[in-house]
Amino acid sequence: MRYKSRLIRNRARPQLPNGTSAEPRRITKPEVRGRRMEFRLDCGRTVYVEECHISLSTLGYFAGSGDAIRAEVIRRLPDRAFEQFPGRDGLLVKPVPEGELPAYTFMVSLVCREPVSDPHSDLSTLTVCWLGDDIDSSLSQLIEHEIHAVEWDRCAVDGIF
Repeated sequence: MRYKSRLIRNRARPQLPNGTSAEPRRITKPEVRGRRMEFRLDCGRTVYVEECHISLSTLGYFAGSGDAIRAEVIRRLPDRAFEQFPGRDGLLVKPVPEGELPAYTFMVSLVCREPVSDPHSDLSTLTVCWLGDDIDSSLSQLIEHEIHAVEWDRCAVDGIF
């Protein structure tokens, strides 16, 4: 079977109301700007968010008493973090508030360009997990509020890039 292609010349190009062309165009490298989430911790370290995961805290639970589900969610939180971010060793699970189980699980993988103790390492990493109900504030404000007091030198693990 042979296919024929035909070049369409002098076709009308769609225009947007402001007069610009709606044709696809190539994006050049200077136009692409990555936005890095960078935070300064109380201990003086500057950390970057490498990955972030937000999910329902009761994801996968269909039935059971509230107390039993709460206990199981809290017990499984470290396992969920290691499943979400394989290859990460440092983990900090923030204390869960008393009362009703918060609706959301937050997991953030953080990187600092300075090692904690090994001078041969390139960086240090830490995954911070917490449960909460606040999903209305901006993501950067939410993360900053939860990680600002992290004792990086005590919790983070050195790694190689």
